Amino acid sequence: MKDRRFDQRTKAQFKQDIQRAHNIQGWLLESWIKEMAANSYCIEYKDNGTDNSGRFTERASSEPDYVVSILDKLNITTTNCKLEVKTAPHYKYLNFKVESLKAVVEHNAHVLLFIGVDTKAEDKETLLASLKYASWCFFSPKTAEKILTLPARSVPSFYGGKPCIEIKAVDFDKWLKIHPFGKPIR
Repeated sequence: MKDRRFDQRTKAQFKQDIQRAHNIQGWLLESWIKEMAANSYCIEYKDNGTDNSGRFTERASSEPDYVVSILDKLNITTTNCKLEVKTAPHYKYLNFKVESLKAVVEHNAHVLLFIGVDTKAEDKETLLASLKYASWCFFSPKTAEKILTLPARSVPSFYGGKPCIEIKAVDFDKWLKIHPFGKPIR
């Protein structure tokens, strides 16, 4: 039986894709931590989940990728916050896999979403250069739960035909607080 994680990909393609996604998520998380430091936040993180090396594992987990602790401008500390890092390549709409949102709720995790990032970039420098056009948002499991009330649909093979919930750009503000990368946090 074919592993459902592969979607339409071969095992070799899947291995390559997860290594690439792991690298991209790590680079983005590091950049976000620097961005937050510039806005007087102190963030520490540690790996979580099945295996955060980007290597293929036979057994998968829906555990969030990281656990973070955040000290904000007012010296309010949030500790052991489970964090899932996600990307969206453009600003037209966001597609959230229903399965992923359910895992976020189940594990009481937060999502750090990068929007408008060049996920096709071949190297770290190109990816990070695309941040000048990107935005990010940080949302809670409660927000994920609310998004799950929207109707789901099957989407093109890019998402493996898995049911997704789409939020159009005109509706972003109803669901998410989006911050332009490189600008002070309001």
